[in-house]
Amino acid sequence: MEYIYKIVDIKLLKKIVFIFLILLFLCSFFQFQIIHPPLALTIKSDKKKYSPGDKIRITFEFKNRSDKNVKFIPLPFGFIYGKSWISVYDSRDELMRSFTVGKFAVKTTLNKIAVLLEPDEVYTYDIVADVKYGKLPNLRQKGLHLDFRDSFILLSRRFAEYRLKADLSFYLDYYYQGSKKIEDKEIWKGNLISNDLLIEFVRKE
Repeated sequence: MEYIYKIVDIKLLKKIVFIFLILLFLCSFFQFQIIHPPLALTIKSDKKKYSPGDKIRITFEFKNRSDKNVKFIPLPFGFIYGKSWISVYDSRDELMRSFTVGKFAVKTTLNKIAVLLEPDEVYTYDIVADVKYGKLPNLRQKGLHLDFRDSFILLSRRFAEYRLKADLSFYLDYYYQGSKKIEDKEIWKGNLISNDLLIEFVRKE
């Protein structure tokens, strides 16, 4: 009887180990999907210091880092069926405010044009805004106010270094390399967070 129990214990142990390995594989797979989205987002500025009266140019660079073709519809700071926002931090790494600047609807024909990126291909999108000095109405937080819909930036009396970070949430058409067939298409859903962009706003002497 003791021998039979040992055989049963060994079989049960093998099943447990097998199930554990499957769960470990699934966790690793989904973790890879989250950590490694098809696109990489980098934001850049044309200068590091700005004053009232200047123009600021922010460049959004999307790179396909997968081995498949990636298709998406670019909008100002977002994608169709997606939303996006920019978080502003001060020099002490405190969150000043987050601004929602993306929309869920695509109204113009131009914005409906999809971009198809092959592996390692890069797509850039620029936003140009004016730097203006003034008070912020109806805002308790002091600091930087972004309103790219009207293409301007308002600065409060606090001039300092700020850290901008773009956070995009979207649906993505994800094609296998060299194919555009419907059955080869996948949908990637998730957030794409950019690098930190340090910008300093100073007064003109």
